[in-house]
Amino acid sequence: MGSDETGTESYDEALLDIESWIVEGEFERARASLRLLREQIGDDAELNYLEGVAAWREGSDDEAIAKFEAALSADPDHSDACHGLFMLFDTLGDHESSVSYALRVRAMDEEEVREDDALLDAREAEIRAIATRVLTALPEEFGRRLENVPVVLEARPSRALVATGFDPRALGLFEGLADAEAHHAGPMPSRIVLFTHNLAAEFPEQGELALQVEITLLHEVGHFFGLDEAQVEALGLG
Repeated sequence: MGSDETGTESYDEALLDIESWIVEGEFERARASLRLLREQIGDDAELNYLEGVAAWREGSDDEAIAKFEAALSADPDHSDACHGLFMLFDTLGDHESSVSYALRVRAMDEEEVREDDALLDAREAEIRAIATRVLTALPEEFGRRLENVPVVLEARPSRALVATGFDPRALGLFEGLADAEAHHAGPMPSRIVLFTHNLAAEFPEQGELALQVEITLLHEVGHFFGLDEAQVEALGLG
């Protein structure tokens, strides 16, 4: 965003450009635009948040924490900044701080009205149908081994689970023993959970949602078959 564009480009459009540049690693371009916006509108929660994201992506953890905290100071309900602090403190090994922010994120997300009940019901039905198609398309041997592993839909991770340090915005989860372990340990319940509200909130477009449900489900299926996180992500299912 050049200085001659700020009069015609809306605030929201400018933020979208900045987010895109951060994702693409164009940090100098993003920071220049953030400075320009700050000159125009002063302190702003979203600007602080994006500066925090840029700092984190560049490896400046202390700056990222300060910017996320500034975003929360300007807007105590800025759940994305709160989630950024959860992830940062988790990475830094500060379990107590990480869990504290995780629980705040969960409470904020639960209170936020993202969609009406009828639309959420439709989204849950859509997610269930996509999951059924994905499982049906698996090779017969894989399908047979997954017969006793139910796919469960839940709105979001439980408070008890988040209190252990689990990401409140996780899209899915595999619980139980992996396939090979189950053969030796005897019958123990395993299940795959898809968190429907998190999926619908993160991927509001139908095409994006369908793709992400497939990726998330195959990710958790990979864990059932004994793949660790790095191995699953190496398959493009991160």
